[in-house]
Amino acid sequence: MIHKVLNAYFAKKKSKKLTNDVVLPILVDAAFVAAIILVYVTEWNVIIKLVVQIVVAILFLAFVVCWENKRCKKWKTAFDEHNKTLDEIAEILKALEYKNGSSCDNWYSEEKIDYLITSAEKWITEHTERKSEIEKLAHVVVLPVIGFVAAVIQDNATVEDAISIGVAVIIIVAMGYVIDKGVSMLIDSIIKTASIDEMSMLMNLLQDLKARDFT
Repeated sequence: MIHKVLNAYFAKKKSKKLTNDVVLPILVDAAFVAAIILVYVTEWNVIIKLVVQIVVAILFLAFVVCWENKRCKKWKTAFDEHNKTLDEIAEILKALEYKNGSSCDNWYSEEKIDYLITSAEKWITEHTERKSEIEKLAHVVVLPVIGFVAAVIQDNATVEDAISIGVAVIIIVAMGYVIDKGVSMLIDSIIKTASIDEMSMLMNLLQDLKARDFT
């Protein structure tokens, strides 16, 4: 039943317009990854590359902090929008009507919302464990390979080369994380009902709806 509610929510809500709040973070993330790649393909001195990487990382962190501060200042707008979303969920649950003997009932009740929350938690737990197993497998395969290559290179490497290798490993892991998140977001946007993030979002909405309307 929880997936039917999720499908109804996606069918009901309007598609978001591409505003600066949506586009800008994506562009900054892409620019960050592109800058790191560009640093490695250039023939600069190792120290210069390290300094550029640190500067890029600081600028990226500064953007994240400023963006978070800006988002926090819009708390009232975010609160109003959240309440509108809760109203939409309530309308969906009220529209899910069924016959109960001679009367007509729906899914807008505290007990049924509790059931939906429990169903969502169970689904999220199962799929999170599955995803964790895949990530563990990737770590078991990838990290030893990176360590082996680094050790082989480091046998004949200078101090600068060793620093460069260490930074490269950190950057590779960070880029892998960014790419993984990007791929996950792409898959989530295509197959929303199979998304852990979307199901978590619905579960949180149901919890907030229960707290708002039944307590």
